[in-house]
Parts: sequence; structure tokens; C-alpha cells
Amino acid sequence: MSNIERAGRTALRLAVVPVLALSIAGFAFARAGGASSGQTGTVEFPKTPAGDRARSLFDLFNDKITLAPKEFVLENCSDGFKSRVPENSWGGAIQQIKAMAAPFDLASVDKSDPNEIAFTIRSKARGMAFAIEVSVEPQAPHLISGMMFRPAGPGSGAPASGQPSAKPQSPPSAPDTARIKAYLEEQARAGKFSGTALVAKDGQPLLLESAGLASKRFRAPNTAATKFNLGSINKSFTAVAVLQLVEAGLVGIDDPIGKYLDLFPKDIGAKVKVRHLLDMSSGWGDYWGHPYFLQHKDELRTVADHMAFIKDMPLDFEPGAKSQHSNTGFEVAGALIEKVSGMDYFDYIREKICRPAGMSDTDSYDRDSAVENLAVGYTNMHPLNQDATDFRWENTYILSPRGTPAGGGYSTAGDMLKYDAALRSGKLVGKACVDFLSNGFRGKIGDPFTPQRVLRSAGGANGVSTFFARDLRNGYTIIVLTNLDNPAAIELGNEIIKLLGLE
Repeated sequence: MSNIERAGRTALRLAVVPVLALSIAGFAFARAGGASSGQTGTVEFPKTPAGDRARSLFDLFNDKITLAPKEFVLENCSDGFKSRVPENSWGGAIQQIKAMAAPFDLASVDKSDPNEIAFTIRSKARGMAFAIEVSVEPQAPHLISGMMFRPAGPGSGAPASGQPSAKPQSPPSAPDTARIKAYLEEQARAGKFSGTALVAKDGQPLLLESAGLASKRFRAPNTAATKFNLGSINKSFTAVAVLQLVEAGLVGIDDPIGKYLDLFPKDIGAKVKVRHLLDMSSGWGDYWGHPYFLQHKDELRTVADHMAFIKDMPLDFEPGAKSQHSNTGFEVAGALIEKVSGMDYFDYIREKICRPAGMSDTDSYDRDSAVENLAVGYTNMHPLNQDATDFRWENTYILSPRGTPAGGGYSTAGDMLKYDAALRSGKLVGKACVDFLSNGFRGKIGDPFTPQRVLRSAGGANGVSTFFARDLRNGYTIIVLTNLDNPAAIELGNEIIKLLGLE
């Protein structure tokens, strides 16, 4: 089985499996290249079985095909692929990438043979690029057997060689928040905004709007005090916690994890570095299809509970060779934090992240605990009804019972603004580590970070859609927390960025 085929087990789960997200903070153009397959440039898809399927996927991203993403998977993917990926996850990653950055140009074809292709697409408007790998079955009709999506390009946000620098736009000195408020009210009336949106400049809120219900069962409205599931956005907390240990001299960013953890086979412990956990190049992907996880999902509440099966998971590829979305790597990072600090992971985050930042409404709550102002998520992606459009299904027993180092904790918009302020001020880690974080964990700690565009990250699961954007050039922070499916918050957040004149 090829790396691309292995990726098919998880690639389409970006938007809908528990506490999973596609984080795109500061990713830039992948490389110089031509235009799309519409013959407006020099880059074209090869006329091979894999190239033909890749061209169809590219056309879907650009709305040249009228199929919905889930219908595309149904018609173009093999039975084996569809059996590995839960039906309620089909098309989720495609929809999320479309919402974040479409339309696209075809920047480059990076690898091609009859049955496998790797290519890079570049957003025409938002300066983001995504590396995509597609494999097809060798026999006709050459259905897609695997797909993988990942952000492409340097984390610094600098354009690749040969590309013009993005010219910063000057947003209005007094942004028209009335337009943003009107837009949010319109989206709420259309059923597309249920949650809280916050816009701040230099740490001071300019707009704070809530809409929809935190609990349909009790008709409890969402308010500024409502706590929302963050999805993978709180991977950032785990990353900062690791960097705190690095800054304290207790961990080396390029040390092998086996130096600190004796859980893994010696070859894995020696090859996987601490850095690989953070930049998702460890070789581990996600564990949603692991038999132990599926059997015990509702019992997993601690880092040790997850390590019980993760310790035996093989790598999909050599560490550092490439990257793929990896919740598994962040679970291991949680185990590293516990081992080195001597503290329970959740206690560490409360004491070393939340308390210094003043975040009193942020934690990984057990679903069986009585927590005030906690939003219930509502999803259209439910095993019993794949056709709902009114977010009728509660997600309480679909998600895991507690958040993990990979995501699923809760917070308020106000607390996330405090987190942003704590990062900007160096309260949690020094500037060198903050720049390393902003650079996507690439290069060395101490390398400068030059903001070229708004840094975005997003979180998603059934009934969870969140968006956290940081404009380091002009001091803006945009936070959208919702209790709906992706890409609700992503679409709202990107539109707010436009209305602010930041792109």
C-alpha cells in the first residue's frame, strides 16, 4: 500500500471527525508555477488515469463541476476508499478547503505516474496553497483510492522564489463594524451563524455579536459567556506548552522523543523528533479508524488512555519526509508534556497557559460534568440522517467524552482574545518561540517572522466549527466560535476579514 493510499483512511476527515482541523496559519505560495488547467498558463494535468481524476477534483474546487463534495466522493472514489472513511465524513476536507481559499490556480504538478499524482493548488485571492496527492485504482475506471490534503509552502508566509511579494493593504483606520454586524445578522437569519463572533484591534474589542441557541432543548441563547468546543484550535495550547519546556531548557526541539518517552519501539523513539510532533511530519496520521479507539472511544479521558494504543501504532512514512494531518502526534506531545513537567496534561494547561493569560472559562470539560454556559453542538452529519440541513442532531455522544492534547477543549471568544494578547505580549513564551510558532515550526527557534498576511487557524468536528485569525501587521484579531458543522465559522471569519479590508 502506498503512502497516498494510507492517507485515504483519514484525508477526508478534516472537517467532521472529532476535534480535527486544518490549520493554515501563515502558509504561503507553494512555488512558482503556471495557471490552472483552463489553459491560461503552462501547468496542466497529465493525460493519465490519475491526472484525469485530479483534474476533476481541481474543477470541483473551482465550481466547474456542479456536484456537491460528498457526491463527488460517491461517484469518483473506490469502494475501498469509502469503506475506510465514514460516510458522514465524505467531502468534508474538500468543502473546508473550498470555503477557505477557492478559487484556485494549478501551481505545479510535483509527481506523476499513471496511478498516482501529487500537485499544488494556489488560492487566487488569499495567498494560501495546498499540496494534494491522489491515487487511483490500476484497473478501469480508475476510481480514486486515496486522497491527502495539506497546507503547502513556508510557514513564514513569504512568497516562494519567483513570486511577487504580497502587498499589504491598508485597512480603514475606523473599520465599519456596522457592515460586519449587518452581515452576521443576515447569516443568523439564514441559519448559518449560531455562536459568537469577536473582532478586536490591539486587544480592544470593536464588535462582539452572539446569535442562535446554545441549547435547543432548553431554548438557551448563545451569549458572550458561552463556552464553545474549539476543535483543533487548542492544539495551539499544546504547542505553546511544548515550547515553554523548550524555552526552559527541559526539552530540545530536535531531540528524539525516545529521550523522554519509553513507550515506543526503539526505532520510532529514535527517529521521531519533538519538532515532528508539532509540524505534523512525525509519520503518524490520525487514529479515528483504529480498532481500539473505535471500541473504547467513550472511555478515553486521559493522555494515558490514548497512549495505551498509540504506543503500538506504526508510522506511515519516515519522520520529516513529508507532513500529514496528525492528531496522533499531538497526543504524543501531550504525553511528552506530562513526562517532562511531572504534571497532568490538563493541569499543566490550566496552570501554565490559562492562568497566566487570565483565561478563566477555558478547559477540557468531561461531558458528564455539569458545566455552566456550555454550548451543545448541532450537526447535519449524523449516522441516522445524512440529508438534514437544519442542524437538528446533538453531538454530545458523537464526540469523545473529553478533549485531548489534539483538541476538543472549550473556551469563550473573550478568553481566546486573552490568549491572543498573551501570545503577542510574550507572557506565555518569548518572542523567539512565538515567531517559531508563527513560522509553522520551520527553521530554527530565533529565526525572524515577517507577517505577510492574516494568520488563520480553524477547528471542526460534528457540530463544531471555529475560526481564529491574527493580523500581526495591523493588530486585528478575529474570533468566530460556533456550534454548527464546518465550514460555518470559516466562511464567517473569512468574510469578516474581507469587510475589514485586510485582504
